Amino acid sequence: MSFLFARVYGVPGAQGSKRHVGGGRMIESSKKVGPWREAVTAAVIQAREQAPAYFEDAVRLTVTFIMPRKGEPKGWTRHHTRAPDLDKLVRSTCDAITIAAAWADDSRVVELVAVKVTAEPGEAPGCSLSIEALPPKEKPHGKDANKPRSGGRRKNDGSPHSRGDGGKRKSGRKPRPDECAVFI
Repeated sequence: MSFLFARVYGVPGAQGSKRHVGGGRMIESSKKVGPWREAVTAAVIQAREQAPAYFEDAVRLTVTFIMPRKGEPKGWTRHHTRAPDLDKLVRSTCDAITIAAAWADDSRVVELVAVKVTAEPGEAPGCSLSIEALPPKEKPHGKDANKPRSGGRRKNDGSPHSRGDGGKRKSGRKPRPDECAVFI
């Protein structure tokens, strides 16, 4: 199984909305996205040089964003509950990992653990990220391998979710009044 770890230094930039600048051109609203993508790309490329890894199948991405301190009052918490949004930070980071050619596309991420914290005093902002290849899902074996695991027609079992017609009504025809169930 492949594994890759990288520590990125810099101010995390969220990839959010784009704004129209005329002539059919769109640019990122945040000025931090470009430098952040460059920092992530460089860190992942450096990590891949030390431990070559390319992820072709499903991966788990674990990322901890360390946000800069901004005059935290007494009694501050490590949880960073201010902007930028965590999902937008993940989006810009995944795109940078794609640019670094660690995977073909960020659709490979099927498990994601993302955390956003405020830096401790003296701690540099950035992120720690790890990418781990997941084992392939095993196919069922044995005589029942080709049978569907669940499903099939629902029978009239008297539950509030059954149609009440014994499963006999054909689609495309409206039910007769005596076939309709009314729940009060």
